[in-house]
Amino acid sequence: MLARGIHRTVVGFLCVALVLGGVGGAVVHASLTAGAGKGALCLGLALFAAIWPLAWMATIRIAWPLRELAAVAEQLRSGRLSSREDLQGGPGEVGQVSLALGGLADRVARQLRDQRSLMAAVSHELRSPLGRARVLIEMGREGSAPPTLHDDLQAEIDALDHLGGDLLAAARSSWPGCPRRR
Repeated sequence: MLARGIHRTVVGFLCVALVLGGVGGAVVHASLTAGAGKGALCLGLALFAAIWPLAWMATIRIAWPLRELAAVAEQLRSGRLSSREDLQGGPGEVGQVSLALGGLADRVARQLRDQRSLMAAVSHELRSPLGRARVLIEMGREGSAPPTLHDDLQAEIDALDHLGGDLLAAARSSWPGCPRRR
């Protein structure tokens, strides 16, 4: 395939402009050699008036998908991940960027969902030893604590410390570039 996407649009408009320029040049040359100077000026203005809208349409045709892509990218940047549904794939470079941006937004949404799930699990795991420690402290205040109160509290504190260490190790192993715990 010789040209695709934006290149195909540019090449198409350049070919049309080349044909119009060639035909216009031949007509202008013929009219100048015939001695009709005013006619050549009018013809040149007419060709300019015909080519100007063509160039304007080419610019709009090329820039429109890029503007739409930039608008969706700005919405994604501001946190509205649902705007990824507005991305339109298709042939060419803009379609490839749209698909890549949509995949990136899907990955970010998946990571946010996984992060929420992890936070819920961590919260639950932290509450269990804390709840047991609270019960032991209340029992100590009431005077009904078992003789192993201090050892039991130390075990709960150790469990919390171990859980915190596991979470920190997991976080460091999943973040590229973070120093590893020794």
